[in-house]
Amino acid sequence: MSKGEPEEMIEIEIDEQEKQACLEEGVEEQTITASDLIQQDIDINEPIGNLKKLLEPRIQISLDAYEICLQDIQLHPDHSLFDQGVKTDGTVQLSLQIITKPGEEKLNILEIVKPVETVEVVIDPDAAGEDGTLVEEGQLIAVERSGLSDETSEQVTRWAAALEGYRKEQVRLGIPYDPVLWSADQVIHWAVWVMKEFNIDEMEIGSIHIPGRDLCLFSQEEFLQKVPNGEILWSHLELLRKYVLASQDQSGGDATVTIDQPVQIIPTQVSTPTAIKVMKQSRGPRTPRISGGEERSSPGNRTGKLSLSRPEELLMAIVENSDVEELSDDEDEVDMHAAKLMEEQQSDSDSDDPAPGDDSDEEYIPDAPNAAEDSENEHGRKHIENDELVLEEHGHGQPRPKSRIAGRVQRWRYTPFKPNLVHFEAEDDTVLKDVRASWQALNYVEQYIDSELMKLIADCTNAMSLVNTGRFLNTSVDEMYHFFGAAILMSCVPYPQMRMFWSNALRIPAITEKITQDRFFKLRSHLKVVIDNDVPEEQKRIDRFWKVRPYMDRILAGCRLQIHPECVSIGEQMIPFTGACPFWMYLPLKPNPVGMKNFVMASVDGLVLDFEVYQGSQALALQVPDSDGLGLGSLVIKRLSETLTAGTKVYCDRFFTSTAAVDTMLKDHIYLTGTVMKNRVSQAVSKLPDDKTLKIQGRGTSAAVTREDGKVCVVKWYDNKPVMMLSTVHAEQPEDQCRRWSKKDKIYVTVTRPSVVREYNTNMGGVDMSDRMISYYRMGVRTKKWTVRMLMHFTDLALANSWILYRKDRQESGTPRKAIMQFLEFRMVVAQVFLSKCDVGNENLLPPPEKNSRVAPIPHVSVRSTAAHLPDMVPLKNPMRCRMKGCTGKSRVQCVTCNVYLCLTSERNCFAAFHTGFLKKV
Repeated sequence: MSKGEPEEMIEIEIDEQEKQACLEEGVEEQTITASDLIQQDIDINEPIGNLKKLLEPRIQISLDAYEICLQDIQLHPDHSLFDQGVKTDGTVQLSLQIITKPGEEKLNILEIVKPVETVEVVIDPDAAGEDGTLVEEGQLIAVERSGLSDETSEQVTRWAAALEGYRKEQVRLGIPYDPVLWSADQVIHWAVWVMKEFNIDEMEIGSIHIPGRDLCLFSQEEFLQKVPNGEILWSHLELLRKYVLASQDQSGGDATVTIDQPVQIIPTQVSTPTAIKVMKQSRGPRTPRISGGEERSSPGNRTGKLSLSRPEELLMAIVENSDVEELSDDEDEVDMHAAKLMEEQQSDSDSDDPAPGDDSDEEYIPDAPNAAEDSENEHGRKHIENDELVLEEHGHGQPRPKSRIAGRVQRWRYTPFKPNLVHFEAEDDTVLKDVRASWQALNYVEQYIDSELMKLIADCTNAMSLVNTGRFLNTSVDEMYHFFGAAILMSCVPYPQMRMFWSNALRIPAITEKITQDRFFKLRSHLKVVIDNDVPEEQKRIDRFWKVRPYMDRILAGCRLQIHPECVSIGEQMIPFTGACPFWMYLPLKPNPVGMKNFVMASVDGLVLDFEVYQGSQALALQVPDSDGLGLGSLVIKRLSETLTAGTKVYCDRFFTSTAAVDTMLKDHIYLTGTVMKNRVSQAVSKLPDDKTLKIQGRGTSAAVTREDGKVCVVKWYDNKPVMMLSTVHAEQPEDQCRRWSKKDKIYVTVTRPSVVREYNTNMGGVDMSDRMISYYRMGVRTKKWTVRMLMHFTDLALANSWILYRKDRQESGTPRKAIMQFLEFRMVVAQVFLSKCDVGNENLLPPPEKNSRVAPIPHVSVRSTAAHLPDMVPLKNPMRCRMKGCTGKSRVQCVTCNVYLCLTSERNCFAAFHTGFLKKV
C-alpha cells in the first residue's frame, strides 16, 4: 500500500478473560518500528496455519516450530481469522513480528488492515459499432470503493459489471449502443435482460414495447407509471444513456458518470461518494490501477452534468433486496456492538421515551461454550423460499418506512411468547351436509356454473355476434352446455390437435354427435359474457378484466359460499397465457411463468375460498379500505381476508409476510404466520444468533425473540439452511421431532422442529393443491383470445373445487374409497351431463344436426395384408359401394376385420385384390 491511502482498521474481538490473563502475565506494551514488521496478505477464511507456508519462501527459514499469535494470544493453526474473532471478509494484510528467542518462537500478528480495493471492468476494445458507437478505443471502467463497506462495494461493482455485460449482449445481437436507436423489440429484450441480471422475478414490461426514441423521451415519473417498481430499469437506462454521452466526450480527459449520493448500509452509515469513471485507454497492455478515492465536501456534490438522479433509492433497493440477500448462504454478519449503538441512537432521536425494562442491550449467548463460527465459504448456494422478488414493499420508488409501535422503533426480547387469542367460532354446516348427502356431480358444479350463467353467455354471444358481424349466431343455453361439455371432455382425453376429435379414425361420438367441428370453433371465436356497449367507460378504465368480470364474479360467489375453516393459506396462482392480455406477468420460478397472476385464498385441502386477479397495486388499493402505507403483500392479505371471521389463522409465504401486514390483521383478530424476509425484521435479526453459530450448534437448532408488546414472535430455525418465521399465534415451543434427509450421510435423521414450522408445513399447502388439481386436466386450448383462456381457467377452478368438496362429503359420510369418483371420472361425468342437455322449445335455434356417416375408414395396407380377413354376407336392402380403388360396383359382402364392403363375384374378386394388392379374376 502506498502512503496516503486510507486504511480500514478491523476490530478484533477478545473476550474479557483473555484480556485479564494478559494483565496477570505482565504483558507490557512494546514500541515496534515499521522496519521490524513483515506484511503478508491472506484470505480471512483461510486457515491461519497457511501463513507459515506463505512466509517461508520469503524469509528462507523453517517456521514449523513457530506458534502463530494475535497480539501475544495464541491462535489455532487449523482455524481461520474469521473463526477466531476477526469480523471482515476477503483478503486482509497482516503486519507481523517474527520472534526467534529460543523457547518462545512465534509469529506475532500486531495489526490487521483491509486494503483499499479498486474493481476494474474492462470492455473489449474490438466491440465497436457504427450506429451509436460507444467509443473508438478500448475503455476501462474503474469503480472507486474507498470508504465504502464491502457490501456496498459489491453492489456498485455489480452496476459496473452490468454495463459491461449488456454491452457484450449488444455486440452479440447487433443492438445499437445508443438506446435512442433501439427498436421496440430491442427495448423488450433490454428489459428482460436487466430483469435476469438483477434477479427480478416479476415486472410489467408490456407497456414499454415502444421504440427507443419514445422510451428516452419519458421522464422518470412517466417511466415509473408505465413500469411500476421499475427503478432498476430506469437507473440502468440512465447509466446506458450517460455512458454513451461520456464516451463521446472529445476533451480527451476522463469522462465520469457519478453515483454521488450517500448510501445507507445497516448498521453503519457511509457518506463517501462513489464514482464510476469511463477512461479512454489504448489497446496496449493494461496495467493495474489503484484508486485512493476522492473526498467531496457534501453528498450533493456532482461531477459535471452526468450524475445519476436517484442512486440512493436504487442502491438501497439492491442492498435491502431480500431475494438477492437470500440467494446466498454467505450471510452478512451483524456487529452486535454497532447494532446496539444504532438502536440507541434511534431510540434517543425518537420523540417518545423508551419503554421501561427495555432489554435492547441483551446479547445472544450460544449454548455451547467457546463456540467458534464456521469458516466454510458458502458463496453461490441458493436459498429460495418464494418465487417472486420484491424490491420495495411500500409504494413505487419510496423507501420503506421503519416499523413502529405507537411511534417507537420495534424492540425484541428473549421472553416467552404468550399470545392472547380470540376463540374461533366455526360455522355450523350440519344442515348443508344433510342437503349435500343426495347431491350428484352436477349439483356440486352448479354452485359455480348454473343455467343463469349459461343464459347470460348465450345472450351476450348472440348480441355481440350480431353487432360485430351482422349475423345472428342462433346459439342457445343448451348449446353453451354442449360447448363447455365438449371442452371439458377434450381435456380428459388430450389429443395433439383439437380437430382430431372429429376425425374418422379418432372421433369421440359423445362430442361429434352433439356439436360439429365448425360450430365448436365458431362458438369459441364469438364467446362473450358481457355486451361491450353496456359497460361504462369508467368501469373499462378501472377494471382491466371487465370483459370476463361477470363470469369471474359468479365463480367467486360460489367460492365465498363455502364454509371457511379456522386455518387458511394465501398464495399466488398463474393463469398461463403467452399472448397479449390486459396485465401480463412474468414469474420465472413458476411452472407456468407467463400469463396473468391470481392471488388465491384456500383451505388446507385445496378448496378455493376467495381470489383476486392482479391488475396492479393501485387498482388493488382502491378495493381495500385504509390502504395508505400498506405494501402489495399487505393489500392482498387484507383484501382476501374480508370474508374471514375473528380467530382465523392465515398462513402465507415471505412475499406477503411483514410486520405491517401482521399489525393490520391483528386489528381484526386474524392471526398471520409465514416465512419472512430478514430485512423486514432487521431489529429481530440483530437479536438472533447468526447463521454460522446455528450451523455449529447443529441441525434443528432454533432461537426466538418476542416483540415488546408480546403480540409477535420471530423464530429462526436451522435445517439445511436457516429459515426465518414470523407469527402472531405460534412460537418455538412446543417442539417436536421430524425426519429429514441427510445428503451427507445418505439416511433419514431425526431433527428437532419448532412449533411454528410444524404448523406452517401442515396448513400452507392449500393453494398448491388447487394448482395441482387444475394442472392435471387443464383445458389448455390454443387460442389468441385472453378472454377464452380466462373462462377456461375459472371453469377448471370450479371443477376442482366441486370435486374437492364432493370427496370431502363422501369421506365424512363413510363411503368406501373405491366408490368415490376420482377427479378424472368426476370431470367426465360432468362433461357427459353437459353434453346430454337438450333444448326443449328451442329447436329452431339449433343448427341442423350433422348427418351420420356410415362410411368406415380404410385400414392401412399393413393391416390388410397381415390380419385374418373373412368375408361376411350382410343382409342389406341396398348394396354398398365397393371400396376397392377403381371399382364402381356395389356389394353386400363385408370384410369382418376391415369393416369395408368389397365385390366378390365370379367376374371380379375385389376382396382378394384389396387384401393382397393383386386383382384376381375368378
